Amino acid sequence: MQTLINLAHLDFLSEEVEIGGVPMILTHIYSEYPNYEWVDASGEGIACVDDVARAALVYLAHYRATHDQRALDKARRALNFVRYMQADDGEFYNFVTDRAGTINRAGITSYKSLDWWAMRGLWALARGYAVFKQIDPIYAAQLREAYLRTEYAIRHSIPQSDVGKKIQVHGFDVPAWLPAAQPIARPSPYWP
Repeated sequence: MQTLINLAHLDFLSEEVEIGGVPMILTHIYSEYPNYEWVDASGEGIACVDDVARAALVYLAHYRATHDQRALDKARRALNFVRYMQADDGEFYNFVTDRAGTINRAGITSYKSLDWWAMRGLWALARGYAVFKQIDPIYAAQLREAYLRTEYAIRHSIPQSDVGKKIQVHGFDVPAWLPAAQPIARPSPYWP
């Protein structure tokens, strides 16, 4: 099936690598004019869970619309990276510093946490499970296990004193325990 989705730039940003014998994708952070060569995120790394998870979501959506096996393979590689960046306790690191998969464990947006990059990774794992459960149940079970590990971490990170409480975010009530609710409620001075 043909779609209007053009994956050319995403494909260009996505470098296929093997880390520990596992095929993965590194979705490079930037490419800059005039040559559009890959550019690292200074002090952070060359690829991150946040961007690779988004790439996985795009490839999964493209596969769902077209049944394009190449998109499914790229989605699997991206999900492998997401799983690689997940710690045993369900939290995520964000950046790798090189093609060998060296995890940046101390970057300003790479420390192990349940921060926004973890939520993007969790979303990709859930979407991946939904796609792969029919076509590769064994791989889907691995995605499900990774998803549940993060869900468990989230559940156990919620202060019981916040359960049932709401805070106002831009005029809307949101659960006080919601990951990232506090930063959203206190946006930066650059927030419009």
